[in-house]
Amino acid sequence: MTTYMINGVKVDETTHISFVANPKRKGFQAFARYEVYQYATTIGELMEFNKTDFMPDARHDHKHGFMHIVD
Repeated sequence: MTTYMINGVKVDETTHISFVANPKRKGFQAFARYEVYQYATTIGELMEFNKTDFMPDARHDHKHGFMHIVD
């Protein structure tokens, strides 16, 4: 199993996550991506829902409190 570092937190595909309601501005690509991946409950699901920008978005969202690592 592959592990990843998100802002100093070690995670893998089975790590549980949660998101706040979409805080991004409508009309921007980040808003559209978040609309899709905000329903992911694990890192693996997040990777499936957000194939192109998984790591930059995950790091940004975690840093700003939009994504929470549950495990």
